Amino acid sequence: MDSLCQNIGVNGGTVMAANAGCDILLLCRSFQHQLEAINGFKLGLENSMITTDRVRRSLNRVLAMKSRCTSWDKALKPAGIDLLSRLQPSHTALSTKAYNSSITVVRDQNGYLPLTNIIEPEEELLLLTPLVKPLAASAASRAVSQHAPMDSPEPQWERGNPGLSGERVFRELGRSLARQRTGRVLHTSYTANGVRPQHESLIKRASAVVVVTADANRNMYQNGFTKHISMICNMQHTAGGEKKIKPLIVVAVSSPYDFSTDTSIGTYVCTYDFTETALVSLVRVLHGDITPTGSLPGTISRSEKLTQSKTHWLVEIFNEERDGAALDTLIKEIIEWSAPNQRSELRGATSNSFLLRQQNVLETHFVVRNSSTSALYGFCSTYFFKSTGTGAIGALFVDPGRRKLSIGQSLHDRAIRTLLQREGIKRFQLGSRLPSIYLGIPSDHGSERKRLRSWFANVGWNTALSRPVCSMVMRTLQSWSPPEGMAQSLQGAGAEFDLVRGWEHSRAILDHIKTNNRQGLAEVYKLALSDPTSCGIVRATRPEDGSIVGTLILYNSSSALAEFIPSLKDEGISEDVTGSGGGGGVSSPVISPSAGEYATILQSLILLGVRQVKKQGCASCVLDYMDGDGNFDGLSAMGFETMHTFEEVSCDAATITRAK
Repeated sequence: MDSLCQNIGVNGGTVMAANAGCDILLLCRSFQHQLEAINGFKLGLENSMITTDRVRRSLNRVLAMKSRCTSWDKALKPAGIDLLSRLQPSHTALSTKAYNSSITVVRDQNGYLPLTNIIEPEEELLLLTPLVKPLAASAASRAVSQHAPMDSPEPQWERGNPGLSGERVFRELGRSLARQRTGRVLHTSYTANGVRPQHESLIKRASAVVVVTADANRNMYQNGFTKHISMICNMQHTAGGEKKIKPLIVVAVSSPYDFSTDTSIGTYVCTYDFTETALVSLVRVLHGDITPTGSLPGTISRSEKLTQSKTHWLVEIFNEERDGAALDTLIKEIIEWSAPNQRSELRGATSNSFLLRQQNVLETHFVVRNSSTSALYGFCSTYFFKSTGTGAIGALFVDPGRRKLSIGQSLHDRAIRTLLQREGIKRFQLGSRLPSIYLGIPSDHGSERKRLRSWFANVGWNTALSRPVCSMVMRTLQSWSPPEGMAQSLQGAGAEFDLVRGWEHSRAILDHIKTNNRQGLAEVYKLALSDPTSCGIVRATRPEDGSIVGTLILYNSSSALAEFIPSLKDEGISEDVTGSGGGGGVSSPVISPSAGEYATILQSLILLGVRQVKKQGCASCVLDYMDGDGNFDGLSAMGFETMHTFEEVSCDAATITRAK
């Protein structure tokens, strides 16, 4: 339970257990954990991760099992010891069958199994076993108890010599191996003292070695001892000096994960416990009397079709009160995990950066969380912009220490299902202008770009149709001056420029930006128009009729818009020469398709915008969104440098529906 609580959470573990095929889930810890399990099961049903048909099948199996066993009338009137004596043979046979079927050969790279493949009947076999406490009610436990004084308050192995009782546990295993052979079985134990001269001497005598481990990941001396023995076996030589690897078989008799991923241990067998029946089954497997058919927990049998290649994590709707602090912690971890030469897109972001709270934007965000510790393992933000019918995934990130576990795919699939249910949905988009954190798939670094493109392609996005976008910054604004000759471009633009603030200018400006159907554009302009003290709009108009041919937003760090542009809070951007802690930015240039001099008007708008930001005393100026398929040279000449590059990917709703 401790491992479940710390690594997955009871909520998620309950859903995973149900999906793995468990019909009965028992939680014998605190009442709080039981409530978590019930809530997790309920969420799994609501999210369609567990179907009602699946529940009915489990109930039918449980009821069928109960009908075959007994009733309360019989259970409360036991038949006595005589009946138990008659049942014992069938119970023993069932136990033997279960153990025979569960023994798992995880690896046998060199074909060491059965032992007859590598050792002659008369040759010696070395068995090395750890000292462990006997299991309760086992034969070894009874043997110790029988020799304990009647008034002993604690088990004999805890108050007396632990070596005696520890050796008893695997004594019968050695005897069972010996009964199958004419050659001797050399059996000795090992402890935290490591490999002793006695062990090395016995290895030289034996033709093969079997090492038993019991929870080697907790008892690290067993891990070190086994690897040392493996090294010795790999360095053996014949009498003539030729190298001859001595066969080594490692058997885990408790946790199956002692060496499950360590391929240097070429032959690895798991029994899952060290009861007498389990060890008898192990001997039969080692000698080839039965064929092992068990599977390592968490894997899928090779004989079964791969119906679910990914783990499905329980995805919950983000709750600001419950998850806000945990999201801030996750953001901080991702920033700290970034490579030294890589600036994270999340720098300056907080949990509030993802919450637009806009009337015309429907937002639902999702988390994969540990219900027991409240930690977040992954986050995904989604927005539906009513003005354009666009559903956007604004961010999708996972705890760096828990990647490649399908957390991201679980979040992505839930996000797409939710967006598909929005009335009026026309298009889907990876990346969002508002909030301006991830404008698309990050493409700053070549290897990471390739990995991310491949990941999104695998979950259904056509990344071949992406368009480059970027964010830029001018870091030395107070020492900046326009490049020579650029100011003259204002006269060549054939337009008049002015700066306006406030909602009274909204009609003409909002009509103008309708010429551009980019997602989030209208919402950005409405935020700026509603905040005249901190935002302004530079307009380019035709002299002859006053019609708008271009617009650009100005804002500072105290504006409502700045909350959704975390890069403004990044170091070197948020500081200004006045010491007030404010930064500045220009955003969302829109040029009318009827404008003859597109590039000239764009440069003129940005030039005027930068001048205004400089006048406010800001040390730096952010350009939070810019098409990356042109204009780079002109903006670089003006003094901007690229902060982050992205690939914006979009498709129509029908394409996503077919992919799902």
